[in-house]
Amino acid sequence: MPADTIERRYLLSAENLNKIIPYCNRVFLYDNSQYLRCVGVIENGVVLNDMTMIPGYECPWAESILRGLQQEQAYDNGRL
Repeated sequence: MPADTIERRYLLSAENLNKIIPYCNRVFLYDNSQYLRCVGVIENGVVLNDMTMIPGYECPWAESILRGLQQEQAYDNGRL
């Protein structure tokens, strides 16, 4: 599969995930790059579990989504 197709689908999937999260009671984010691993849990728009903060573990797509939600939470709570 061409690299540009993979990148386009990757970006579209991330956009779609961000759009649907507000409509979900609970979201589990899994990384399957090496083996299936839960990297985040979001409940009612609040990040409950963020495994991307573990030193040495990298999952850029999940980190981007979780950081964005955490920033929104901080802004909504008057911390930003």
